[in-house]
Amino acid sequence: MILLAGVFVPLSTFTCGAAGWADNVAEIWGNPFKRPQLVSSLCSANPLGVPVEWSRTYGGSGWDVANSVQQTSDGGYVIAGSTCSFGAGKSDCWLIKIDAYGNVEWNQTYGGPDEDDACSVQQTSDGGYIIAGATFSVTDHLYGAMFLAKTDGYGNLEWNRTYGGASWEIGRSVQQTSDGGYVVCGLTASFGAGSGDYWLIKTDSHGNMEWNKTYGGTEWDEAYSVQQTSDGGYIMVGSANSFKTGIFDGEIWLIKTGAYGNTEWTWLSGWPDSDSANSVEQTSDGGYIVAGTRFSSYATRADFWLIKINENGTLNWDKVYAGPSDNTDFAHSIQQTSDGGYIIAGGTYSYTSREIKYWLVKSDSCGNAEWNRTYGGPDSSAYSVQQTSDGGYIVAGEDRTPENGYGDVWVIKFFADHDVAVSAVEPSKTVIGQGYSTPVNVTANDPGFFTEAFNVTLYANTTAIETQTVSNLGPEASTNLTFTWNTSGLAQGNYVLSACATTVTDETNTADNTFIGNVIAVTIPGDVDGDFHVFLWDAVKLLARYSVKRGEPNYDSNCDIDGDDQIFLYDAVILLAHYGQQNP
Repeated sequence: MILLAGVFVPLSTFTCGAAGWADNVAEIWGNPFKRPQLVSSLCSANPLGVPVEWSRTYGGSGWDVANSVQQTSDGGYVIAGSTCSFGAGKSDCWLIKIDAYGNVEWNQTYGGPDEDDACSVQQTSDGGYIIAGATFSVTDHLYGAMFLAKTDGYGNLEWNRTYGGASWEIGRSVQQTSDGGYVVCGLTASFGAGSGDYWLIKTDSHGNMEWNKTYGGTEWDEAYSVQQTSDGGYIMVGSANSFKTGIFDGEIWLIKTGAYGNTEWTWLSGWPDSDSANSVEQTSDGGYIVAGTRFSSYATRADFWLIKINENGTLNWDKVYAGPSDNTDFAHSIQQTSDGGYIIAGGTYSYTSREIKYWLVKSDSCGNAEWNRTYGGPDSSAYSVQQTSDGGYIVAGEDRTPENGYGDVWVIKFFADHDVAVSAVEPSKTVIGQGYSTPVNVTANDPGFFTEAFNVTLYANTTAIETQTVSNLGPEASTNLTFTWNTSGLAQGNYVLSACATTVTDETNTADNTFIGNVIAVTIPGDVDGDFHVFLWDAVKLLARYSVKRGEPNYDSNCDIDGDDQIFLYDAVILLAHYGQQNP
């Protein structure tokens, strides 16, 4: 656990002000409900290792969790969640800004004397941040209110708003809209038709409510994710108990609205057992992708559920991803990736080991699983994922391993999908005589998620020496290549050896494709100390190691002039033949 001692002072707080309750609330929900035609399920078991670029935890002695992470315009990341370790109340909203390597740049807490929680964050067009969540610190909202807070680029509060009535509200998802305002979705128990309804609020750029709509029936319905669509409307998803088709509560309910929240169509999952969805995104083809959780039965627990809907609200396809048979798997976040596929993050819980871990599933554009990874435990869960500008992934959630007490914010940066690298160039000599050869060992790596084939070329300065092919190198694997560097025809002087791997398809992280090694001296044969002349000290060094073979403690490869893995008479003959010579 990384305790960020000294980082949390000073802590800024606010008392959530000026409660704004929703006037002109309307109950609107659409029909007919679309039921899925289920296609093949895919069991993605036996996950491989995780190519982690870096991993960081942030927190104190209390319970701390990240609910949302986003890459920022400077290449770093912003994290929103809640903290019981710092701030003014029982729990406070927590905003953490880190650089590209996970180092904290600043953090701020926001809240009052009671419980406050940030569920969603987005960087705004002015470089600041918009945060949505729930607050129980506002006295005129007895059971808690939805809140919206706007900060500058350093987390300093610019304004905050609360929305709600006599009962309970929460904001689950926020996005800046094309007009500079904001859209927030979540739950209201104060307005609408049932004990809880979807609540969609549109504000101006200062958080003043422009309009709001409720959607739902007589039971508990809650929206978890909203996004403005390309036509200026909104897509929203969550869980609806009002329209259940089986004996268990919960249906995934997808709602498409117009620019003012009027329902255009809805889609209902219609699965007989309980299901829910936490994340929706419009896809590049104009349709929508939904990440949810499906209870296949209470015997086989729950699985990730990926659902693709077209622009008219009709099911294209759906896929189920299941871990081992005793696991319960909960999907929390999804994003379409640059290759047209999808990345899903959540948690997988084993009833056998009693451990929950981060679980990532990557699919192609048709939902076919390409890879899956678990990470962490015994008590960890991922709540937010995003593909990064380098083609990798940033994942945030919580880690409740014993050493972290109640739990810490946990952020992991993964390497890109397709990635190759060179991590070492190791010649057997640091000095070599003109006309002689030396082996050079090169280590090539696959830090990505796919098996790769590529070429590696060894260079002396800028001149290519030799190229070798690496075939079928698997994820997180490495291989050692042995090149031969012959110095015939080279001028005396210092040479830098380097190796470069060719870029593979869809690779975005190319900085590690080249590794630059040490300087090697090409000099007169017999110049074992590399000072470009053959004098007494070279003979002394050679004689001190005379009759020593490779692998023995006193072996010096520079004294093995002829490269036969032993320092014997012929090495001394070569040295004596050039004794007294020096580089003019």
